[in-house]
Amino acid sequence: MAILFSVVTMKSGEAESRFLVGGIPRIKNDLNGWTAYEEFMQKVQGASEVNIQGKIYLYGDGEFVNATVEEVAYMYERIKRREDFLQARCQFWGDIGFKLIYTDGEYKDEKPYPTLMGSSNVRNKKLRSMQEVAEFIVSDGQYGDLRIKYKDGMPFLKTNGIYVKEIADKRYGKELEKILLPMQRKVENEKGEKDMNEWEKVRRQAKRYKEQYPPGTRLQLISMEDPYAPVESGTRGTVEFVDDGAQIHVKWDNGRGLALVPQQDSFRTLTEEELVQEARIKNGQVVDFGDDCQIVIPKEPIDCSKLGYFDELEGECWDLVKGYLAKFGIELLPNEDGEEPMSDYVAKGVQDKIVELLQEAGVQFKFEQDETEDIAEEDGMNIV
Repeated sequence: MAILFSVVTMKSGEAESRFLVGGIPRIKNDLNGWTAYEEFMQKVQGASEVNIQGKIYLYGDGEFVNATVEEVAYMYERIKRREDFLQARCQFWGDIGFKLIYTDGEYKDEKPYPTLMGSSNVRNKKLRSMQEVAEFIVSDGQYGDLRIKYKDGMPFLKTNGIYVKEIADKRYGKELEKILLPMQRKVENEKGEKDMNEWEKVRRQAKRYKEQYPPGTRLQLISMEDPYAPVESGTRGTVEFVDDGAQIHVKWDNGRGLALVPQQDSFRTLTEEELVQEARIKNGQVVDFGDDCQIVIPKEPIDCSKLGYFDELEGECWDLVKGYLAKFGIELLPNEDGEEPMSDYVAKGVQDKIVELLQEAGVQFKFEQDETEDIAEEDGMNIV
């Protein structure tokens, strides 16, 4: 999880103040409630204008959330302790800037609504007013879902067709709704039966997906068409439910909860072999050492009581040691008899370490009583 915050600089005449706030302030209302902002505005009360500039930062990785008051206080402390904290530990995400004008006894945004960039299946368009945003939604939204961003690339609004799905500024959303609703109703009336057919199509898709992917179905993601925070390809997850919009809600193994959109995302169900393998891992029958290295745990203890059982392996262990040293350019020279050195101590140490790791994974060994005691005393191994 990443924390989103901004370093804000406010100027009016000779007065200046620099402070941190959570999120990205783009208009006056975004700064309301922050103590440093309130104090500065009291100080310059009556000045003709206030200039506000800022830099946006992310601290951490993954999906981002606006920093809380407590998290902003934490950032202050980190900056105090380390002057280059922002450059060294945070990701710079862009600049902001706007102006407040004093008029009719109060400060107002010079431009109350930001210029936005709209993207659809048809075109990209600069949206300079709320009216243009509404017109873009009802026109281009008939050909697919829309994404509208701030000029700096930050997400502002998403739609399902001509209907707003997500919006970053709730106040803006309420004003937009007043313009948008009549336009949406007009489109709905014009489409009439066609809209009903589209609804029926989605309903049937949802019904089919519910039958095909019941709760508990295991899936693996191939790719996700989300430009902001997609789930990583290859991640496995468990289906929780399919909603009436034909989206498949999945609890991913990495903790994420992003839904799949079958028309956009690519995924597959796990094979029977993969499900069996997962069950064996879950039940402790298979141990995963990482890097696709897995071992099957024998059900019965391995009988190591045969005389010379380990002595026969020491030569192979020694070859393993030589191969490992060779990766570092280390060559083992012959001894005075012209033979390669054979250290029982080294070979036995490698062999015993392998046995120890296998025991930790759950493999059981059965030794002769006297040999068990010797090995346990020398190596501290847990012998079954």
